[in-house]
Amino acid sequence: MNEETHNKKWQITHRKIQEIVFHLLKEHPIKEISVSQVCKKANINRSTFYDHFEDIYELFDVTQLNKRKELFESFIKQSNPRDKFNFYDLQSLTQFLTFIKENGWIYSIVLKSRQDFPITEGFEELYKVLINPLKKKRPELTDNELAYYFIAFQSSFTFILKRWSDNDYQEKEKEKEIAAILINSMPLILKNK
Repeated sequence: MNEETHNKKWQITHRKIQEIVFHLLKEHPIKEISVSQVCKKANINRSTFYDHFEDIYELFDVTQLNKRKELFESFIKQSNPRDKFNFYDLQSLTQFLTFIKENGWIYSIVLKSRQDFPITEGFEELYKVLINPLKKKRPELTDNELAYYFIAFQSSFTFILKRWSDNDYQEKEKEKEIAAILINSMPLILKNK
């Protein structure tokens, strides 16, 4: 088998393992998913699994990172940010929340695992949308100060979404009301950009 064929097979298996754990996460928390269970569903042996991932937690991290990045990129393309989308207005945030609600079970998995800030992986576009314009307008702010504003925004945004997710997106507040809450919770410096 030549190297190119081997690499393609490795990539296919890698994606297959991730898809399996992703679907298992719909029904089970990560602590209930075993390497054996994944291997059985993927029709691979344990050594093949370990060629791809150190353990089930690394598999989970890689899988949710890839899915979150894929969804965010999909949303950014769909929203055409250069023309009409920004995170500072009610319409854009409502559009984003509708997207999250439509992909609710995915975000529920991601939000349950969120424990640290800043969220760096998969959110380069969000940083560009929020911080780069502020950096141009307020060049006296250091990168460290901007990071704190970004963390403040992410923290409130994430935990508001987590509460909404924990209530299965069924709170009486609809997307527009949640968007207004998000805007009101933004650091003042972001609102005044």
